[in-house]
Amino acid sequence: MKALFAPAAWLVGRLSYRQKLLATGALFALPLILLGGLLLADRQSALAELEQERAGLALQLPALELMLALHDLHGAFQGAAAGEADFQQRLPQRRAAVEQALARVGKLAQEQAGALGPAPAWAELQGRWQAVAALRPEDEADGGLEAYLELSQLSRQWLGQISDGSRLRRDGDVAAAALVDTLSVKLPLLVESLGLARDAGLGAVARKRLKSGLRNRLTVVRGGLEPLIGWTLENVDKAAQLRPGLKAGLEGPAGNVGTASLGLQEVLTTKVIDTTDFDIGAAEYAARGDVAMAAVLDLARALTPAIDGLLAERQGRLLLVRNLVLGGLALLLLVIVYGFTGAYISIMRGIHSLRGAAAVMAGGDLRARVELVSGDEVAEAGHSFNHMAETFAGLIRGNGQAARAVVEASDNLARASQQVEHASGRQSEAAARTAAAVQQMSVSVAEVAEHARETARMTEEADAAAGRGAVQAEAAAADMAGVVSGVRESVQLIQSLEERSREIGKVVQTIQEIADQTNLLALNAAIEAARAGEHGRGFSVVADEVRKLADRTGVSTREIGSTISAIQQDIHQAVAGMDDNSARVDGSTRRVEELSRSLAEIRHAVGRSAEHVRDIVDATAGQRDASTEIARNIQEIADMAEENHAAIRASSQAVAELGTLAVGLTDSVAGLVTD
Repeated sequence: MKALFAPAAWLVGRLSYRQKLLATGALFALPLILLGGLLLADRQSALAELEQERAGLALQLPALELMLALHDLHGAFQGAAAGEADFQQRLPQRRAAVEQALARVGKLAQEQAGALGPAPAWAELQGRWQAVAALRPEDEADGGLEAYLELSQLSRQWLGQISDGSRLRRDGDVAAAALVDTLSVKLPLLVESLGLARDAGLGAVARKRLKSGLRNRLTVVRGGLEPLIGWTLENVDKAAQLRPGLKAGLEGPAGNVGTASLGLQEVLTTKVIDTTDFDIGAAEYAARGDVAMAAVLDLARALTPAIDGLLAERQGRLLLVRNLVLGGLALLLLVIVYGFTGAYISIMRGIHSLRGAAAVMAGGDLRARVELVSGDEVAEAGHSFNHMAETFAGLIRGNGQAARAVVEASDNLARASQQVEHASGRQSEAAARTAAAVQQMSVSVAEVAEHARETARMTEEADAAAGRGAVQAEAAAADMAGVVSGVRESVQLIQSLEERSREIGKVVQTIQEIADQTNLLALNAAIEAARAGEHGRGFSVVADEVRKLADRTGVSTREIGSTISAIQQDIHQAVAGMDDNSARVDGSTRRVEELSRSLAEIRHAVGRSAEHVRDIVDATAGQRDASTEIARNIQEIADMAEENHAAIRASSQAVAELGTLAVGLTDSVAGLVTD
């Protein structure tokens, strides 16, 4: 499903919200506009057809009046041709009436030419009228019957062309179609038939004779009148049944047509066709025909507004439908535009609120929040943004507190580092002094060893030359006193070295405690740096380096402590040996003093002294090696103390950098407003 809509999502994703809503509105409105346009086009086409029908209807009555005028002229022409003076006088008036009818119809036809379509019979009718108008009654044996009948047929043909061209005869309304059929088909035929019956009968009555061909023709006309009248009345009755409102206006004129036509049929049958007497006056016969023709004209005049009313009613309905469609379509488009505009404003209001809040937060004010004024997806995004802002502000507040704690911890660590640095410096100086003292002790021990060897040599000489006298003994006593003094000094130096080694042990313990505290502070700093997140990454690296340095210091301190312990043990053993040697030297001194009191005991005392001196030589040789080892170890302690001092200085620098980073982090966080 996602793959199916992926192209659409890609295309829509390239558009702004305005373009999206416009495109959606267009896709939504275009089918409605198309459907409404088709419906409007259909209604407009129906309205145009109705206008065309009404244009054709407007010519029906004038055309029928033209036919009546032609038949009236023909009747007068028949009477004048038969020698009736009264009808002779009527000819100019009847010709003028035809001319007026032709002019009126021609004007209407010209005005409605666009709606009526081609009607070639009109031009032919005008041409034939010019020929018929020039006829004289005395020149026409049949009274111009065929010429006038041709004009009547051309009039009816032209009327049919008008009806077809205006689509009047194809009206879909049954009532209107029945009335149109009566007006445009039945009544013209009825006028033509009644006119022929009246005019030809008038000529026969005036001449008192009727040709057989004309009699047959009139017989056919008489037979066709009743069906025509019946069809006419049937159409009118059908329309009245479908539209009861038409009955009052059409029932009377339709009935008059039937009644008036009966009067003409009666005299036509009894006074013209079925007789040879022709015992009726021409004027009376013509009057019967005039009544019938007038009744037809009255019906036509009643039918025309009735049909026009039906067409107007249908036109009103079509106009109402068209206007309703237009109004509904316009209203729907307005609703669509209003709805999509409201949707656009709602969406853009949320987006502007999001954009404004983001801009304010980008400026450092973390108190900015999105104003939630809707319940759509944009509002959900705004709610998530507000939640993110709250969380972010909380993180910044926590980072600020952590940064301040880091600054404080870095200050404490800096002070502790300075203390450790000072202690380490003192430790380094003490180690250097201790190394110098041990070096001096080594020199003294070497001298003691040398003296011991010399004493041994002298003891051997004394043993070999014991008899040389008291002078030699006194000299030996003096030398022995010097040895005693040297031994005592060595004992004091070694005891002092033992005290200094204890002090070094205390210093090493202090360094170990400082290293442990430094390690703890580095661990706390790493934890605070982890809480600070991205801003504390550099601080975390520094804290890790401090921790590693503290670990190295602890390891070195433990190694120094182990070495100092070994040195202390060696010094303790040396002190014990020196104490023993001191006691022995004291004994030798007493013996040398006794040597001066008793020469007899010199050889024996010298022998014992020689043994003791050899022991001293051995002891001093071991002491010399031990003091040399002590000096080497003390030098190593001094070197390690110097390394510790350098490492502590590096730690102090790292702590200073850590403090600088913490201050920078505090300043950065201080620029963000959260409360």
